[in-house]
Amino acid sequence: MDVFKNEPLKSSSQFWKLPNVTITPHVAGVTAIEPSVKYMYSKYKKLRKNKNVKSDVNPSDGY
Repeated sequence: MDVFKNEPLKSSSQFWKLPNVTITPHVAGVTAIEPSVKYMYSKYKKLRKNKNVKSDVNPSDGY
């Protein structure tokens, strides 16, 4: 499932506990391969250089 009435899905939601349900991010759009590979490669180079890569994920958003 990736669409809910209220998003992000609260951590208290029973959906998280259902063994027959997988929660996936609700992402609209198609990934452009070339820019994505370049972006990931730039992150990889930073990681290899100094092991300090800032995440684009914000856990306070709830997902």
